[in-house]
Amino acid sequence: MSQPIIEIKDLALSYGPGRAVLNNVQLSLERNAVTAIIGASGSGKSSLLRCLNRLVELTPKVRITGDILFEGESIFGARIDPTVLRQRIGMVFQKPNPFPMSIFENVAYGLRLLGEKSPRVLQEKVEQALIAAALWDEVRDRLDVQAAVLSGGQQQRLVIARAIAVEPEVLLLDEPASSLDPISTLRIEELIYRLKQNFTIVVVTHNMQQAARVSDWAAFMHDGTIVEYDNTTTLFTNPREVRTEDYITGRFG
Repeated sequence: MSQPIIEIKDLALSYGPGRAVLNNVQLSLERNAVTAIIGASGSGKSSLLRCLNRLVELTPKVRITGDILFEGESIFGARIDPTVLRQRIGMVFQKPNPFPMSIFENVAYGLRLLGEKSPRVLQEKVEQALIAAALWDEVRDRLDVQAAVLSGGQQQRLVIARAIAVEPEVLLLDEPASSLDPISTLRIEELIYRLKQNFTIVVVTHNMQQAARVSDWAAFMHDGTIVEYDNTTTLFTNPREVRTEDYITGRFG
């Protein structure tokens, strides 16, 4: 097994006094694989995801202890710029959030922030990102129209294109298909499968069938901690922990 791209060590998170959300989280994420984080609502899945690129620090009164190593280096180290970290560890949220601008400018947004000014380079990278997000054929003739005209599924793929245009190493997906229809959901799942060739992907989902379909590894969370982590097939068919089995079989959650 290769060196994990991300290692989470003794991570604890609270939102002010008495609001502990994560406790003693230990997890290693394999590179160029899809890891699904499953668990009931309120188990800490999304909070854990937001810790990985320090987005959680934008929440008032948050307190974090423990450590997260990315490529062997603490993301909380003095040399780490959170903005650069979020470019290397991109994130896509549950509800599609395209910016109020054209399809082209949505995808080019992060590239422009990084200082790219060449029209040729912007055109090439936007096209590459839209192709990778399986959206190019649907929008290639209307890149100058507002992103809001796209369907929900198209908007989510656009947001994924925007995230991967800046070439992150890790892509965090927080319930990326929960607001989509079945056909759009299938396209997102197919996209996740293809993207893992070039990215490490961590996906939070409440849909266990989806987790089983798209992930190589799965982690079950309960009450702010990782109860069990294993390759997806083993976790779903032969879990070691009673709580994992109870959740998978629908006894709680």
